[in-house]
Amino acid sequence: MNLIVVAILSITSSVIISFCLILVQIYIFLMFYKQWCYLYSYLFLF
Repeated sequence: MNLIVVAILSITSSVIISFCLILVQIYIFLMFYKQWCYLYSYLFLF
């Protein structure tokens, strides 16, 4: 019984950690994308 609980906890924790990593990657990508958009608009305006 203990092994099943530990396995379920480890699987759920790994899924949550991978989900958080994906969210962080998407957030970083969006921040870089916004910065590149600002840079391109600045270059084209001046």
